[in-house]
Amino acid sequence: MSTRQERADFITDVVHPDLLDDAIQWIKTHLSPGEVFDDGQLIDWAHEIDMHTLGETASDFQPDEVFQQHQLRDWAEGVGYVEEQ
Repeated sequence: MSTRQERADFITDVVHPDLLDDAIQWIKTHLSPGEVFDDGQLIDWAHEIDMHTLGETASDFQPDEVFQQHQLRDWAEGVGYVEEQ
């Protein structure tokens, strides 16, 4: 019968120390998020990212710091705003 230390030594020798990191990298490379996470998890994540992004954008940036003036003008005209003459 093996001792506790022998079993621990065996696992240390057999299991690569970076096994989890290597597995995560393989999953990222070979699988899509839909193959890893269920729809509910993906929806929750998307809402969290959306709310975080909206919060950052609203508090940290002015529109003209993100978009060029012609882009803002095109957007405004596209949603029905008319520039005052």
